[in-house]
Formats: sequence, C-alpha cells, structure tokens
Amino acid sequence: MQPEYGFSFLEILISLVLVSVASLGLYTITADIEVKQHNALLAEGAMHIVNDQLDHWRLINTDAPCTASHEEKIQLANITGCLINTEDTPYQLEAKTTKTFTGVTGPYAKEIEAIVSWKDNRDVSQSLIFYFTASVYRHS
Repeated sequence: MQPEYGFSFLEILISLVLVSVASLGLYTITADIEVKQHNALLAEGAMHIVNDQLDHWRLINTDAPCTASHEEKIQLANITGCLINTEDTPYQLEAKTTKTFTGVTGPYAKEIEAIVSWKDNRDVSQSLIFYFTASVYRHS
C-alpha cells in the first residue's frame, strides 16, 4: 500500500474557516481603530475651537469687536454672546454664565462655561466643557 500525500478535504475546510475568522477579526479591529482615530480627530478639533474661543474672550475690555458681524466691544455684560463662528464646522459652540461675582459697584466678574458639542461617527453626541473667568479689571 502506498502512503497518501496531501491534505484531506476536512483539513482544507478547517483551515479555510480559521483563516476566514482571523481575517474577519483583523478587519473588525482595523475598522474600530479607524473609527477611534476619526473620533479623536473630532475631539482635537473641538479643543482647538474652544481654545480659539477662550483666546477671543481674553480680549475683554479692549477695542476688539464682539464678533465679526457686531461692532460692539467685548464687555462683561455681553461676553456669552461673543462667540466665534462655527457654521462651517461639525461643532456647536455655546456659552453659559455659571456664576456672577458682584461687588459694591455691581458685577465685576463672571465664571463662564464654554461648551463645544459634536456628533461622532456613530451619531452619538459628544461634548467638551471648558471654564473661563471674565473680569472687568485688567492686570498689566
């Protein structure tokens, strides 16, 4: 009797199933990594947006206009309305006053939340909140 060479049909099927499962797992991991990278880029973009907003608010009590469309200056009374433009971006920017500090002459400072929100790849709402304190006083 001669020895048989090669693989049996069952061995070939098992190896094909193993290769298919491994390939599917690798594809799933790769797709998940790409989604997480894209979401991380969105979060990084949100951080840049809010950083630009905080830089804009630091111009309070100067001759800087509130927004490009409004010529009024950035003041404590209107600071939460002085938002940068995010129309052409996937981000929404809003500002809320969380605390107002009042002295003898009236309000002199506000604690403000700058909230940037967006939707990720899975259409889940994400947001970042940053805090800013605005004051009528300027330190030289």
